[in-house]
Amino acid sequence: MFLRSVQFQISPDHLWAFRKLYEESIVPELQRAAGCLYLVLVRGDEREEDVLSLTLWDNVKSAVLHETQSAFPKLVEQSQSYMAESSDYKIRLNPEMQLEYSPEPRPPVYRSYDVELHTDVSRLLRSSAPMTFLRIVSVRIRQEMAEEFTRIFERDITSTLLGLPGCRFNLLVSNTQERSEHLSLTLWDNPQDAGTYEESGTFDRLTEKLKHTFSALYQWKLGIQREAGKQAATSDDLAVRMYHVLLARSVQQGF
Repeated sequence: MFLRSVQFQISPDHLWAFRKLYEESIVPELQRAAGCLYLVLVRGDEREEDVLSLTLWDNVKSAVLHETQSAFPKLVEQSQSYMAESSDYKIRLNPEMQLEYSPEPRPPVYRSYDVELHTDVSRLLRSSAPMTFLRIVSVRIRQEMAEEFTRIFERDITSTLLGLPGCRFNLLVSNTQERSEHLSLTLWDNPQDAGTYEESGTFDRLTEKLKHTFSALYQWKLGIQREAGKQAATSDDLAVRMYHVLLARSVQQGF
């Protein structure tokens, strides 16, 4: 399976108008696309303008065809009027030969992921109860430790996550362009259950099982912290991002 992520920067003032466009125009396109299984549209917990469209596919080819040969590119173009302004400006000469400066909309960012592990997808596809919260953990793994990371995750992490109150689905994926990056995505009934998991110490205990597989830069950081007794930060640090679900839907025929 294959996960496609499109990250938009949407002005908070236009968030619900964008959701309407997504539901009325983009969702029908995905429903007609062969191979698309599930979609979820979310907005950031801390940064409301961070909006993600995540689509789960049964193969890579179908996802690529959808983005290049369907109406999807045109629909993305239509969404530009809802996008938040960036700090970049376009300079042009107006008819009076005067310079004009206008902020450029932030273009969508596309990312692709191979699915390494997933819980029973039929549970997700057949689910009728609303899931309102998405938690994404990003970590970088040493290439030679990738198999061990996946093995430990499958043996110790997945079963623990699904045994937690409110956790409905877990997906482990690897970035197709930056192979060291792995994401763990969990869908929750509500943010309170996800918060309880974070506060209980279970997340820290599970992370300890995997730390020895993390990147060389992360291992260096741990060594510095042990020697100096101070916290350090690197570009390879484990990152946790929270999102509120705007729309989630099975698009697999027969479900």
